[in-house]
Amino acid sequence: MNLPTYPEPPSYSLRPSRGEERLLINTRAPAPIGSFIRQSTTFTLVLYGQEPGTPRPCYGRSDLIAGSLKIKQTKNISSVSLKFSGVLEAIGAEGRRVHETILEEQLVLWSRAEADNILGLEQGTLPFSLTLPAEYALGTAEPRQLPPSLTFHDITITACIHYSIEAKVIRQRKLSNILGSSEESLFIEMEYRPRSRPARPLTNIPLLPSIQQVPAIWHRARGKLANFNNGDPQIICEFFLPECQVFGLSDLIPFHVQLSSTENVLADFVSPSPISRKAHRGGSPVVKVELLRQILTTDSDGYRSWTFLSLGDGHMSQLSPHEAEQPETPASQNNFHLHWQGSVKCHSDVQVPSFSVRSLVFKDFLVLYIVPGKKGCRFHPFKLPISITFVSDSWGAALSLLGMVAGNSSFACYNHHIYS
Repeated sequence: MNLPTYPEPPSYSLRPSRGEERLLINTRAPAPIGSFIRQSTTFTLVLYGQEPGTPRPCYGRSDLIAGSLKIKQTKNISSVSLKFSGVLEAIGAEGRRVHETILEEQLVLWSRAEADNILGLEQGTLPFSLTLPAEYALGTAEPRQLPPSLTFHDITITACIHYSIEAKVIRQRKLSNILGSSEESLFIEMEYRPRSRPARPLTNIPLLPSIQQVPAIWHRARGKLANFNNGDPQIICEFFLPECQVFGLSDLIPFHVQLSSTENVLADFVSPSPISRKAHRGGSPVVKVELLRQILTTDSDGYRSWTFLSLGDGHMSQLSPHEAEQPETPASQNNFHLHWQGSVKCHSDVQVPSFSVRSLVFKDFLVLYIVPGKKGCRFHPFKLPISITFVSDSWGAALSLLGMVAGNSSFACYNHHIYS
């Protein structure tokens, strides 16, 4: 059989050629070039690829742990080893405890029983390298991503995930004709910070015009404000945020809130005075947006404990009638609208992204609260949560895509994230 011939593939380069323009680039940060050094009485552990002056070594997903063990006295050594450990511990309601070993890797650098590196031991330096596993599995359970290092404590739940490196040197000794061994260990706490970021950047397109013209780039959650009188007209609430629903911990997340109903219903909801299509500014309802994290633990018996933690409060303002002006359609002639828009960001001390393992879950939400401000209002308080995912890094600087909207609406964030 004769196979068809194909033309030579074109050459590609990261650098734009003449007549080309770079629209998006997602680069990886350079690895640090310093070393972490810790000494014991008789040996020194050196870990490469660390930031200078860091209090403990830090590694990311599938990173290579490389370094060397420098031994001052090599006499009578029987074995030299390294142990890499990870433990998840949690205490939930009623003192229910969780203890799981999520990482346990042993690396023998030298052993007298299998002395294949006697030259390295005589020189006093033993190099090593180990790739951290990205996943772990308990028993027959499905593999899960290794969770990040963390410490959390409140009145309901205490949780801790800690990783460590232990270097151990064992020597044979002979005292009074009795054989024995002495052991010297060096224990180092290690930070595990797996990095990931959204697959697309946040856009800086004005919210309301883009919601009307390019709705595909926004995720919309819809709900109804419950009315004490079931037969009365209802208020429809629409809550918009970027379609990707995946954000970096330092991202400023834009959102938009729209309330829709008849003129009389909205007037009764916001203020005693009527509102018109030309002037529908009302300020009495309390409209609030909050980043909320649910922390959930599950013990071996399936008993669950949970708590909630506020990660940040939104800053928002109500749009003026001119800012919120919309083109009329036959379907909207009897509808009036109130609009709020703003942004929300995690507090600067939030460092742990969303994650989920069998016994511990950090799940995040963007929550809209609406509380009628008028006494005797016929509507109940309203809450609308949207599930989101926080990742460690932002995609990068916000990028204006206004020039792309007219010809292509497929630039919205994908509902997943990429690993770095």
